Amino acid sequence: MSRSRTRALLVLGVLIAGVALLPRTSSSAYGGSLLRDQPWILRITPEVGGLGPLAVTVLSLTDSSVQVMDLFTTSPGAPDVSATYGPLPRRIKRVTINVAATVSEVYEIQVIQGISIRTFDAIGDIAVVFDIVS
Repeated sequence: MSRSRTRALLVLGVLIAGVALLPRTSSSAYGGSLLRDQPWILRITPEVGGLGPLAVTVLSLTDSSVQVMDLFTTSPGAPDVSATYGPLPRRIKRVTINVAATVSEVYEIQVIQGISIRTFDAIGDIAVVFDIVS
């Protein structure tokens, strides 16, 4: 193998390794309060085209534990996904919605309860935390 070809392969390898080590885009948001005794809807919609692959985890937090309320993935190209939750038991103090996405995935999360609609724009991973009130 020629010296220039070896150098080109080495540079390409370093570039690929550098891209793999780029930090993932992630953010978090406080969503406000959700009423314990009313159901609520989680809707995830792509900004452009269909959704890429996403992993969604909905967690409930009590004073002493964390429990998985729901865990699902989306298929590439899905137009949107939604799920309904609640009413919630009295022991639950907070709910966290965690979405793991590809680095460049741009999407919108909506949490709908009654006439209240909370919207969060996301690129990459996001965690949204809600307090649960009576």
